[in-house]
Amino acid sequence: FPSDLPGARCAVGSPVSGTLGEGGLGVAMGLPMSDTQGEREPLIESPSRARSAERVALIELLDRDGRVRRVIDVATWPLTIGRAMDNGLVLDDPHVAAHHMRLALDGDGELAIQVGDTINGVKLDRHALSGGQSMRMPAGPNLLQFGATRLKLRRVGELIPAEQPMRREARVSVTLICLLALFGLWGAQHVIEMDPGAKLVEWMGLLLGVPLGLAGWCVAWGLASKLFQHRFEFWPHVAIATRGLLAALVASMVLRQLGASLGWAWLVRAEEVVVPLILGWMVASHAVQVLPFRRSVVFGALGTLVIGSVATSMLINQHRFDRNFTELYLTTLPLPALRFASTVSPSAFVAEAAALRAPLEQRVKQASTESDAGEADDADE
Repeated sequence: FPSDLPGARCAVGSPVSGTLGEGGLGVAMGLPMSDTQGEREPLIESPSRARSAERVALIELLDRDGRVRRVIDVATWPLTIGRAMDNGLVLDDPHVAAHHMRLALDGDGELAIQVGDTINGVKLDRHALSGGQSMRMPAGPNLLQFGATRLKLRRVGELIPAEQPMRREARVSVTLICLLALFGLWGAQHVIEMDPGAKLVEWMGLLLGVPLGLAGWCVAWGLASKLFQHRFEFWPHVAIATRGLLAALVASMVLRQLGASLGWAWLVRAEEVVVPLILGWMVASHAVQVLPFRRSVVFGALGTLVIGSVATSMLINQHRFDRNFTELYLTTLPLPALRFASTVSPSAFVAEAAALRAPLEQRVKQASTESDAGEADDADE
């Protein structure tokens, strides 16, 4: 497409050229070259002083996290984009062609894109366009991705999405209360599981190891926030980790005790599904704190990973023990006053226990056969 049209060298905002984005992405923003003086003269002096009547669109230059790095005013159509200096928007991107694309009004007055002579093409929203292709621009705002460049095009008159609520930071006081409750429950559980007269050294894991591990976990996520959000967030990740671990611990204790009180084994087994889901939600919340613009992707990926892990664990248990869940085991039993399940008569208990004889003998025989086969293999070696 020709680059010597008046609009191809329109001013798109600022009389200053800069280095933006990743990899030294330079943008010369719409300053036409004078034919007589060889100087650049801005049609619009700067974005901050541009009148809304002179603006037909805005181009937002995005960084890798989707944040706006620079806003560029577009005063008129057509607009050419590429590496050549006669474009309206000049990009210093080695993966962009000299005249990569052209935005212009078609015969019906609608904005359309025409891809130039490029081997890398353009991705317009979800549409992949190759060199030489053209199409009418869908309803905006539109995301244009080509080379290492990401641009968002916003046109005058298009619908503006509704205002999004700001993410509320957790109160430090609430986080401290949850942290105390978490360590209190861990301590109570540790006391119940320890033998009487245990030494102080057996408390070192809870008193030192757990706090240091939790702090290291939150520092690592805080550094990830520093990398992607350009700010170190420690307390928000402490709040997420504390709530997630507290919810997982409470769910584990309640399901076990309630299952024992009611005599419902499925409640105890549900712990192997509920707790991983809670911990997966915790990790996803950490990731969303780091990548807030990828919320659906993060929760979808981690949800799939957690479900896949639970299913894999069930398959391994089925292969090794002929059951989907691990063996039922409780370190403590509920108080007799909290036992709500109905009792059975001694004869009924003996009958149910007798039914276990055949499968137990079968397992003993299978284990003996596997042991003999292993000894035979060792003797052959």
